[in-house]
Amino acid sequence: MNRWEISWEDIAWRGFLAGLPLAHFFNHRIDQWHAQTAWAQAGVILVWALSIGQASGRSVINWPLACWWGWVSLSSLWLWQTSMVGKVEYPLGLLMPSGHCLCVVAFYQAALATWTPSLLLRLVLALRWVGVVSIAYGVLQWLNLDQFYRWVDQSKTTDTVIGFVGNSTHFGTYLSLLLPLVLLRPTWQWLGAAGALTGVIVLTNSTSACVTAAVAWLWWAWWRHRTWFWPLLGGAALGASWTFWHPHVWDSEGRLVAWAAFWQRYMVGNDQHQITGAGLGAVRWISQSITTGPIATWRHV
Repeated sequence: MNRWEISWEDIAWRGFLAGLPLAHFFNHRIDQWHAQTAWAQAGVILVWALSIGQASGRSVINWPLACWWGWVSLSSLWLWQTSMVGKVEYPLGLLMPSGHCLCVVAFYQAALATWTPSLLLRLVLALRWVGVVSIAYGVLQWLNLDQFYRWVDQSKTTDTVIGFVGNSTHFGTYLSLLLPLVLLRPTWQWLGAAGALTGVIVLTNSTSACVTAAVAWLWWAWWRHRTWFWPLLGGAALGASWTFWHPHVWDSEGRLVAWAAFWQRYMVGNDQHQITGAGLGAVRWISQSITTGPIATWRHV
């Protein structure tokens, strides 16, 4: 395939992954997260359907994925049948997490069947440019110049750096995932974009995103520019020490307390499920049945 020939798989993958952060622009009737979920599910269905409709001689043995999918499916089927017999009703809450797990398998199979080196190059380029747009939008929000997106907390009167996502932590995580793709191009223009991207990650105040970005820079420097590694490592160490003396900068928003409560319930207490797991939808069901404590305010771990 030459540079001007584009397949349907190419269009579908680029529309799916590059368009995902912008999904809410196409559907304002629901919030950003549900819009992006719907976009992702539609994208997975489309690329999976295209992969089924063409012949592919590629196959990879993946026992971990096979065992995971088999256990998730069979355990969910058992929960469905048990609820039908015991409560005489369908556990409809299982449908959403089951669909999400199926998307993982469908994405894997579609990528295995349709991805080629040339398609991946075009896909990465599209993701990079959407990243550039996201960086610019984050800067506008930092300058309080964004009229479209606000934090889900309506009490805030100024812009927060949330990108197109609606949550600063999620936005920071998205940018940290883009950083290695931007660093793939060793030109000064893209290195400048990587620096700007890192700056916006810092503005999100997301601890996990900052740590991930630091690891990406250190990994890149070790393999591409060894002379940059030690200065970057020193900078990362200074940043870590500064946050140690200023812990108020990184607010866990109750996550650590909630994680400890979930750990106590599933790993230490009477409901131990270290090996088999508690089943799809268990955390959501517990968060609805418990009205006090940290678990009552968290529907996910």
